[in-house]
Amino acid sequence: MQIPPDDLQAKRLLYADLEPVCHQALLQCGIHRAELRFISDTANNIFQAKTAEQAYCVRICQQGWRDSELLGELYWLADLNKHTTLIIPKPIPTLSGDLIQKIKLPNREELFTAVLFHWIEGELIGDNAESQYVRQVGRLMGQLHNHAATFQLPSHLERERTDWLGMGNLLANMKPENAARIKAILTPNQIELCNEAASRAAATINEIDSSQNFGLIHSDLHLNNCLLTNSGIGILDFDDCQFAPFTCDLAISISDFDTFDNRDVL
Repeated sequence: MQIPPDDLQAKRLLYADLEPVCHQALLQCGIHRAELRFISDTANNIFQAKTAEQAYCVRICQQGWRDSELLGELYWLADLNKHTTLIIPKPIPTLSGDLIQKIKLPNREELFTAVLFHWIEGELIGDNAESQYVRQVGRLMGQLHNHAATFQLPSHLERERTDWLGMGNLLANMKPENAARIKAILTPNQIELCNEAASRAAATINEIDSSQNFGLIHSDLHLNNCLLTNSGIGILDFDDCQFAPFTCDLAISISDFDTFDNRDVL
């Protein structure tokens, strides 16, 4: 997501106090003298760390994640890196082999959770929704689903398995502030209409044979999470991955086209 310059500067100032967390996370991976640059805060706080040799992504995770859930995402990414040619984030372990870091700063009460990845250089597709790019993203989604069809997480690791079942209600699984915003925009009759539409969609999705068309999906594969690189299209932001019907992945991607003039082509 592209942040307006003024907002970007304000956010850099807002999150400047997280830079010591980034430096500590980098040091624990043996990475020194890195220059930090704030990237985004859409969910987690993301920084780019650049040394003279290469660049890294530092993710400071939002509160509420269990380690077993984070490790579930990282395990999948590691397995995808090992068994596919997809351009995706590659987790970086600490010098002691840990993928998740718990960082405590002097004079701060919070315990921060950080994860490091290799940086993928490129430009977000974003609004540049050409059919050739969308076709390639479809192929990449197919590769993800082919992998997921036989992939199993170890029993001690987790990812959400029931979130997609809540699609039958408009406000299901929504943060209170988001639900309040929708209630302020829509009338009760409009919310009822949306709930009826959601219920019909959920009924169709629930007919999916979960023994054949179900697995770990990206769950946020829109064009602002797709990157044009010199080697092809990369996929970012696996932190929403969950077990769900593969059609949920399709629905999320297709709904991203709603605002484009060439929606039908896409």
